[in-house]
Formats: sequence, structure tokens, C-alpha cells
Amino acid sequence: MLPGLFDQSNPPKAVSLQRRLNVYKIAVGILTALIIILSLALYRTSGSNDVHIWQEHSRPVRPPHYHQVMKVLNGLEYSRIPVLARPDVKLSVDFKNKRWSLTNLYRYDSQGDIVLENKRYGICSELTAYVLKQIKPFFPEDEYVIKFAQVNETRFYMKPDSVHIVLLIIKKSSEREVFILDPSFKEYGSRDTMGHYYIRQTFDNLPLLVNKGRDQEIVVGGGRVILAANQDSLVSFRIEPVSNKLDRNNFALALTATRRHWYVGRYIYALIMTPTGHEVIENPLLAKRVLTRKDFEFLKKKMLEWFEEIKAVDTPDS
Repeated sequence: MLPGLFDQSNPPKAVSLQRRLNVYKIAVGILTALIIILSLALYRTSGSNDVHIWQEHSRPVRPPHYHQVMKVLNGLEYSRIPVLARPDVKLSVDFKNKRWSLTNLYRYDSQGDIVLENKRYGICSELTAYVLKQIKPFFPEDEYVIKFAQVNETRFYMKPDSVHIVLLIIKKSSEREVFILDPSFKEYGSRDTMGHYYIRQTFDNLPLLVNKGRDQEIVVGGGRVILAANQDSLVSFRIEPVSNKLDRNNFALALTATRRHWYVGRYIYALIMTPTGHEVIENPLLAKRVLTRKDFEFLKKKMLEWFEEIKAVDTPDS
């Protein structure tokens, strides 16, 4: 028998060695835990410093009346689908001037303020106008200036011709205290912390509220957002030419989804008129991702109604 391998003639020495090993294990465990804790602390400190590098001020100012404002925003939804369900909302196409329009989109109350569908649904300009009226009591005119702002927003509205409307809240007593309020995406914060918004111009009032317009007119080839889907995609409706032609035999109605940070949308559903007949494009997987089944079925039905109406109108193209 090899001495010391199975020999138990000297048990006190073996016990002493085992105790030392246990002590070493405990010490190594404590040292490892301390290394992990210090690494996490350094990581968090580094990340915090990195954030401050990109902020204009190291301590961003908390938005005034934050909870009251967010309570107003949380009751709203960036969607035009319930509006399109109204029977008085119509689609028309001017082939000669290459424009299309939706009539009776906007409604106003007796004071001339915008009316949201079911007091909840609208797109950016409508939501912003509505929110301004709701939050005005929180911001006395002798302390704050509130303006409408047209912005580029790096997730969805990056193109130079993009139109996205938000509110700019400025405290008169401090040039530093400037806040951006975006009802569409339910964001409200100091300008320092919202660098993904680029302010292009500001307005004391929206042309929509000044003119009390009810219709929306768009150039063919352009679209308008009808839904923000899960903060990840925008769903738009558009009318397009076919094979670079636009007439009663060459047009398309399209429902598209544009993913965050993407410039180009993808077809969810499209009805395409050609001289030889019409074609249908449908992407059920994409539809499932960005729309409820109920909304998708409604939009398909509405687009088919519009498609048939456009074909049936007996007016010259030019």
C-alpha cells in the first residue's frame, strides 16, 4: 500500500490539511465575489459617464408636472383607423394633378378645438393639438411658453420631408429648462435627454387649427401614417403610380409598414390596377406583426371599397 494514500494512521494531519483547503476555497470565493462587484461598479460608472458626455448638462432637469402630463398621454393612441371607419370619410384621386385626398378627416368643437375620435385616437398633429389644451392649466403663461414644433425624429422621421409635430415647453426664467413633449410616442423629457429629436421649426399655432381644414391632400407617391404599431413600426396608407404611369388603368392603393430606423416601407397589402386587370399583394406574416386581425380585415375591406369606387367614377383622367 502506498504510504499516505490510504493510510489513516495520522488522521490529525489530514484533518489539518482539509481545514486549510477549506479556508483557501472560502478566500478564493470571497475574492472572486469582490472582483465581480468591483467590475459591475466600474461598468455602471463608465456607462453613466458615457451618458453625461452626450448630454449638454450633467444633470438633466426633470420635466415639470411629469405625472400629470403622462396621465394625459397614456389615454391616447396614435391611430387613424377608427377615423377611417366613419362613413363620411371618403377617398378621391385627382389623376390630372397627381394628388389624392381624404375628406372629412378633421372635426372641431364649438370652440374650434380639434376633436379626437372617441376622445382618444388621432395622428401627431391632432394628438398634439388636443394635448396642448389638456395641459395648459399646468403651465401658467407667466412662467412657460408652449410652442408647436416640426421635428425630425431618428427612429421613424429621418427624411428631410418628414412631418412630425410635437410640443416645445420653455420655462421663461431659465434658458436651460426646455422640454420636448411628443404625444404620439408618449415621450416627455428635457431637450438634453432627447437628442433623437431635431427641431426644424416652431409655430405659435398649427395651420390646421387656424384654417379649420377638414380634408387632407397628398401628392401621389406619398403616404400618411395611420398607425404606430408597438413603438416598432409605422403603418401607412399611400397611393402610387404603376410603371411610372398614373391614370385610371395605372394606380395602386397600398398599405405599408416601415420598421424603426428604416427608410423604405414594405407592403402589407396592395391593390394594383393595370391595363390588363388588377393584382393583389398580401403579406400575412407582416400584417400579423403590426396589426390586429380585426384592423387588418377592416383595412382590406375599406381599401377594396375605395378601389372599386375609383374604378367606377366616369371622369376624364386629364
